[in-house]
Amino acid sequence: MDALDLAFARIAKGAAAAECETPTLDFQGDTGSSSDLERSLIKAAICFANSAGRTILIGIADRPGGRGAFRGTQIDADRLR
Repeated sequence: MDALDLAFARIAKGAAAAECETPTLDFQGDTGSSSDLERSLIKAAICFANSAGRTILIGIADRPGGRGAFRGTQIDADRLR
């Protein structure tokens, strides 16, 4: 099981996504506002660019944990490219 699978399993069991983040894994909840989410993603990408970053997942709330943390997103993927 890789780090992403372990993080998903921990979140599903109730851990907050924020507690499962690592130097190479970041969770971003959908704020409901495209511009707010874009700013948050830019900040995360800059931090990752300055470290060993790898994966940013959108649509997973930092808190609370459990299956409710997997919220999804309405953001247009083409807009992020």
